[in-house]
Amino acid sequence: MAQKRMFSLKIVDTDAFLDMPLSSQALYFHLAMRADDDGFVSNPKKISKVLGTQDDDLKVLLSKRFILPFESGVCVIKHWRIHNYIAKDRYNQTNYVKEKKQLKIKSNSSYTECIQLDDTDKIRLDKISKDKIAEETSAPFSLKDEIKKLEDNSRREMNVIALYFEERKPDLQNKEQYQIALKRHLRAAKQLKPFTDNQILNGVKKAKFQTPEWTLETVVKMLTK
Repeated sequence: MAQKRMFSLKIVDTDAFLDMPLSSQALYFHLAMRADDDGFVSNPKKISKVLGTQDDDLKVLLSKRFILPFESGVCVIKHWRIHNYIAKDRYNQTNYVKEKKQLKIKSNSSYTECIQLDDTDKIRLDKISKDKIAEETSAPFSLKDEIKKLEDNSRREMNVIALYFEERKPDLQNKEQYQIALKRHLRAAKQLKPFTDNQILNGVKKAKFQTPEWTLETVVKMLTK
């Protein structure tokens, strides 16, 4: 493991970073110091335990997307390539090749998730798309029905958006407007996945009090500041 790591002020001098508790900031630095040359950390929970930080500190880093988690328990520093440049003659590829394949590099050099589909998934999604087109052409749009589908969805972020639509009651009059709104709030909904419904609703109350133009991003700020 390398003994030296760099940190960019482009990341650690932002309001999003500095608004976090000092314990969360400290955990971030310790995770980055132990990351491999691709920014992967094999044991984030163990590092948190050794430091004596709280579970909430790891949750804050996840919810604010300073680290990205994988089902294997591994995490990656989202802005690793902004912090560190490893010369080719000193670079050692990560052992977590499978997890790395689930990422892509954005134009600003940060990592983001990249969903890869096999042939079976593509066939299934193609069928779902055709079924949806048929459904949309035969039935009138109902936001209430769409919210019910979101509530029944197995993906937690969809449940979060259902909560938001119930509270916000957006004026969505057709499927196209609904799809645009869904995509608009998906990122914030993913950030709220670690929180319970009651926590999110409490965040909604605070967001409503702060501004009439509140969104899911406002709720994220209320719960992570």
